[in-house]
Amino acid sequence: MRMYWNSGQSQDWPASMAEQLRSPSNVRDMIQRAQESANAIQNWNDAQVEEVLHWYIFEMDDESGVKAVVTAQALYTLGKRTHPFLLRMMDDPSLRDALLSAPGNPSAPAADKEPTPPFERLCKLFYGDAPAETVGKLAPFLNAEADTVRNSAALLLGETATAEAVSPIRAALAEAETRDAVISGLASAVEKNHVDPQCASALFEEIDALLAVEDHSSDIRQTICSVLLGLDRERSIELFSTGEYFQPGFNGINDVLTVLSQARVVLPRDRLLALLESLMAAPEGARNTDAIASTATLLGAQRAPEDRPILESLLNYTEPIAETDTTKAEDVKGDTEKVRMGAADGLLVSYGLDQAEEKIWDMLDSNRESELTVPQRRLNAVFGLDGEVNNGGFEQYFFNSDGAHWKDARDGLDAMKSSERAALLRQACALFGAAGPAEDREERCKQLKRIEQADEAAFDRLTDAYYDCSENLALRSARYILENAEAFQ
Repeated sequence: MRMYWNSGQSQDWPASMAEQLRSPSNVRDMIQRAQESANAIQNWNDAQVEEVLHWYIFEMDDESGVKAVVTAQALYTLGKRTHPFLLRMMDDPSLRDALLSAPGNPSAPAADKEPTPPFERLCKLFYGDAPAETVGKLAPFLNAEADTVRNSAALLLGETATAEAVSPIRAALAEAETRDAVISGLASAVEKNHVDPQCASALFEEIDALLAVEDHSSDIRQTICSVLLGLDRERSIELFSTGEYFQPGFNGINDVLTVLSQARVVLPRDRLLALLESLMAAPEGARNTDAIASTATLLGAQRAPEDRPILESLLNYTEPIAETDTTKAEDVKGDTEKVRMGAADGLLVSYGLDQAEEKIWDMLDSNRESELTVPQRRLNAVFGLDGEVNNGGFEQYFFNSDGAHWKDARDGLDAMKSSERAALLRQACALFGAAGPAEDREERCKQLKRIEQADEAAFDRLTDAYYDCSENLALRSARYILENAEAFQ
């Protein structure tokens, strides 16, 4: 079918997504079309909505490109209005085979991945807000042949997290192929705080049993921990901080500690000190630095002055390099910086400085920029520089508003002793002449244009060098906050 937007005219769409998104103008065009179509679709009648849904789910293929993106975004804005149509499609026996079979495109080049089954697109349109009656219609799809179909069903079942979903969720948990998907779905339900209490109570022990399974990836194990915290926080904290899960030898100790530190859980101080002592007692070169880092962060949450000397010593931790052929210096450096970062995070929490960045953003949002201290201003400028350059290079940095604050960014990098990045910023600024980039954005953009006309790749080498910087900016930023604590209170 042909798509018609509020202009009343059909659009010609290139076949390749890569071709469509090759230039910024095409990206802007896609965003504009998505906004226009999202507005137009609100006025469509049910027949029009059903027609577009049918095209998107059954006729679209993976080469439909921007048209597919724009259509999906428009349909997402309809939210629950699409649900009755989706439920009927799932309930219609005559559509079962069509839902499981991806449409082909004979003219498209061979893809590296399997085409997307219509059922997967249908599930995504519920957008994590599937009604309770979805459960019974999803369960049969757990027995489909295609992994993507089974996983789509499992993910959406986990997202429903209703009492009625307990049985099919258990079925999905029992199968290795669908286990990760249903856990991810439950994590989404936990995040949105809509897990039915009966579902939480019924599934807690089964989710707990999965934590000990050794073949889980670190990401999935952390998701399991997060789900358990969401199902029953008090029970989970007690579970994680006692017994096998809180031992240096437990395979998932890193993941348990990471989730607890991210959730800012306050554990009994004596248990943390005992665990840290055990972890540090391991031979040099064989220490679990991930676990040490997370334990240090958790210890900082105690906000006990007597723990700060311990954290300050870890802030200068050095992991020795074992004299073996297999030891890589960069790996050892990474282990060292993990511990230092964990200690820095612990100290920030201990001194009540862990919200330093958020405080700056709140002040900027409330038009209180003039009240920022010099260290706050410099830290914010460094983060602006780093975010822009990592996203689109020095050219993007100077083009956008953050580029007006290059002097604060330079001074902030100097204060943090980030010499590599400071040198690159100075070289980039030198391209603008002796006075550097203009503070006024319009004038700065004119300067940029002149630089690019003289040398189109003027910033490329500097941007590439920035990406290769070896300095840990997060650690240096944390140290900077600690060294200027009064300015961040």
